[in-house]
Amino acid sequence: MSGIVGDVGSRSGVIGITQLDYEEGVYTPVPNAGSINSISQNRYRKIGGMCFLEAYFGDIQTPGFSTLSGLPFPTNPAGSGYESATGTIMANGPNWSDGTVNICCYIYNNNVYFYQSRDNTGWANMSGWATGNDIFFSCHYMCAKSGFTI
Repeated sequence: MSGIVGDVGSRSGVIGITQLDYEEGVYTPVPNAGSINSISQNRYRKIGGMCFLEAYFGDIQTPGFSTLSGLPFPTNPAGSGYESATGTIMANGPNWSDGTVNICCYIYNNNVYFYQSRDNTGWANMSGWATGNDIFFSCHYMCAKSGFTI
């Protein structure tokens, strides 16, 4: 299939114009508790109905957060019954619970949650952040498409 992306390409055999639903920018992650001294690399890239995001939190000042709001786009479908994709976390300094084998972020009901998987048990909300910790995370989730035409 031929198409046009950004007005470049061939229209051979295609009726209309194909446009890619693409956007990138910055967003403001908001912790549900505590405070963070420095937030950077808080970028997103939306391609079609998928949003990829990342952020770096430097020097947590007041620990206690386990959830972030402020996603650049609502989850699709929206609502408290929607469970979405996960992502990865790299952290400096947290005090993990005994038996923790994995830390990841999880998107649910338009929020990012931080979870720990534990050996020989289920997962639990991450609560081991401490003053001075640094966190870098990236994740992706399904969001509503917009401005897409074929």
